[in-house]
Amino acid sequence: MEVICVVMNAHNWFNDSYRLMDYAYENFELAKLASAERILKAVLVNQGDKDHVFIGPKEDIIIPIKKDQTSEISIAYNVLNIVDAPVRRWQEAGTLDIFIDGEHIGAQPLIYLEDIDQVMDELE
Repeated sequence: MEVICVVMNAHNWFNDSYRLMDYAYENFELAKLASAERILKAVLVNQGDKDHVFIGPKEDIIIPIKKDQTSEISIAYNVLNIVDAPVRRWQEAGTLDIFIDGEHIGAQPLIYLEDIDQVMDELE
């Protein structure tokens, strides 16, 4: 965990910074919600060579949480339920909204994890 400390107009800035950094490391830890390029969800694909495409984060999703406190972490997907082919890997698929104890703390982008080509219906 990396922490940045800024003190302004502090008479004893070194000791103030030291105490603030100690407080941060003693009271917070990192929680990993998702790993980079790992499947989180499947989305239906219309007219694709596959009927679904997998989505996930491009990078690890890690958030700071308070130690020794039971916090409820929840997520919500902000993605389409069905997409039209073609779909390209690394293309943005939507976002993952993150909540702690019901409060929205941020969102992280989600990407398509594979290519899905378009299949044209054959005429009979």
